[in-house]
Amino acid sequence: MSKMKWIRYTAIGLLILGSLTLTTVYTHWEFSILTGLFLAILSKGMRRSRYNKINQRFPDVEG
Repeated sequence: MSKMKWIRYTAIGLLILGSLTLTTVYTHWEFSILTGLFLAILSKGMRRSRYNKINQRFPDVEG
């Protein structure tokens, strides 16, 4: 293989590897943010339902 072809294939390989790495990191970052938002919404809903149950059991007590 000539030196020019080797340089060209190396550059193409590095470009592909870099784009795959960037895509993987971005996907994991996006996935972790979506998971965090889902857990925050879920925990807020759980706290709200528990708060409503306490108020129904003790209507004269301020929560």
